[in-house]
Amino acid sequence: MASSNTLIDKLDELDRRFAEVTKQMNDPEIACDPNKIIELSKESSSLARIVEPYRDYLNICTDRDEAQGLVDDPD
Repeated sequence: MASSNTLIDKLDELDRRFAEVTKQMNDPEIACDPNKIIELSKESSSLARIVEPYRDYLNICTDRDEAQGLVDDPD
């Protein structure tokens, strides 16, 4: 089970990096630097291929947990 946590930890790290890259791309100072924007765009694209399905997975897990809560609710 430890490898699962390690994988989730790595995916969380990539998700944080994706958010950071997105934030940097929206920074007006960086937006004025075409080379930096190109570099960040490439990184963002690479990360998106991993992060977007991971976010979908997290949403599915949340939905599953909420549905299970409804099933388990005695009321």
